[in-house]
Amino acid sequence: MNYKLLAGLAGVVLVAGAEARDETTLGIGDPAPAMKVAEWIKGSQVSGFEAGKVYLVEFWATW
Repeated sequence: MNYKLLAGLAGVVLVAGAEARDETTLGIGDPAPAMKVAEWIKGSQVSGFEAGKVYLVEFWATW
């Protein structure tokens, strides 16, 4: 009985937590968000994005 109650309570907490998340997503044509960069490795800083130009931003990490 205690196992079923605990499992049910855990399920309710998980579902409630999933519903409470606020996910902000970008759609096609949405303006790019502001970039906050501490250090540029290569190239110069981009002060703004211009319509009609293509920008490549590479993110990587060693895990």
